[in-house]
Amino acid sequence: MARTLSAAFTTGANASQTAQVYLYLVKIDVVPELRFVCNQEDVTSNGETYTAWYFEMLALNDDPEQLPRVTISICNIDRSILEALRGIASPPTIHISVVLASTPDTVEVGPLALTLKNIDYDAFMITGELGYNDIMNEGVPKDSFDQNTALGLY
Repeated sequence: MARTLSAAFTTGANASQTAQVYLYLVKIDVVPELRFVCNQEDVTSNGETYTAWYFEMLALNDDPEQLPRVTISICNIDRSILEALRGIASPPTIHISVVLASTPDTVEVGPLALTLKNIDYDAFMITGELGYNDIMNEGVPKDSFDQNTALGLY
């Protein structure tokens, strides 16, 4: 599905210099839900408040033979983030959107739904790898049918 970008977004993106501020909004599906914006003040977008928090994203590869991967590093100054990530059994989904600071209710890019895997942390940063579910390497069929899982077959 093609997305139409606003004139302010495309003009700023194509200019050699711009006054536009592009904000990355990150929402992590854990309980309680975590929402961050890499900014010096909180941002409200479409009724949701994103907390000003330092994080960075870095693309790992441009190899067309591999699924795209990105690392995200979130500042670890509050134990509640790490506790929320420890309290889940499966990798959480992260939603990333790009908005302009002047029009935060208009989502220009996204939301991109990625899975957070390979989480590592130290006293300063929580780092993880973002990517899509690798459905091409999953076993088919997903479940096995034996006496323990499908009693009606035996």
